[in-house]
Amino acid sequence: MIANATELNVDPACIILCGESGGAGTVLGAAYQLAKLDETHLVKNLWLQCPMLSHETDRVPYDKLNLLEKVGHWDIKVMYQLLATD
Repeated sequence: MIANATELNVDPACIILCGESGGAGTVLGAAYQLAKLDETHLVKNLWLQCPMLSHETDRVPYDKLNLLEKVGHWDIKVMYQLLATD
């Protein structure tokens, strides 16, 4: 995209990577690749919205979760099972 910034009418100094839920993991992976290539200066901001980066709360007994973890526990568990069956 940065190589085509002029054609796409994008300011190459204002690139933001944004991802929500599982997409946040993809954004993190892209940022990691940029870091490996020493190109992090190309991105002005990373926005990880409600990142679903693990299913760690699924391994903790429900009664040991804090209030916020309990609120979304079943939704997250079902979504994780649908998205990450392996």
